[in-house]
Amino acid sequence: MSLFGSIDRRLVSMLPIVGVLALIGIGIQSKSCSKSDSTVGTSMTQGMNSELAALATVMHFSLEDLKTNQAGHLAKAQRDRLGWRLVKDCIFALVFVLALLGTFLAPRDAKWLVVSLSVAVFAVYEGFLAFQLGRDLYRSHVVSITGRKERSYGGHANSGITVTLAKTDFWFPRFEAPQLRDDGEYILYYLPRTKTVLSIEPR
Repeated sequence: MSLFGSIDRRLVSMLPIVGVLALIGIGIQSKSCSKSDSTVGTSMTQGMNSELAALATVMHFSLEDLKTNQAGHLAKAQRDRLGWRLVKDCIFALVFVLALLGTFLAPRDAKWLVVSLSVAVFAVYEGFLAFQLGRDLYRSHVVSITGRKERSYGGHANSGITVTLAKTDFWFPRFEAPQLRDDGEYILYYLPRTKTVLSIEPR
């Protein structure tokens, strides 16, 4: 029993380290995205009409990425960007797993049960997201859907925006949500398991 407690304490002591790693991962991901932003905004939108160029600038894809998505595959730049997201999801899943193990050091009461179940739910959720994204990246298969924008909602504070296209909801980060015309028809390319949107073009 003392050995188990000692192992738990070592795991809990790793939480600050894992937290720092998570912040480093997010920082590197943000820097990677900011570099792609400046690149997409200049040379990589060449050969696009104004509407497609505006969508590409907001969503960070190039004409080469779009052509790769049209062929049903994931572009290298998109894989690299999503790879950082997978690392971030795995780190957060690990944080919650370690936190769950750490709860066994606390006194067993009603509050302990609520906290343990809450942490367990977050651990399973983050782990599921990482697993699904990992499968999408492993398969590198891209699917498409065609339709008109039916509605969009969200975008308050730090929340994202959900856009409904052809009766299917797609979530976008608030600063990467495309401005779609209500009367326009679009082709949207995404990963099937996580519904991660990769690119979009007017039809």
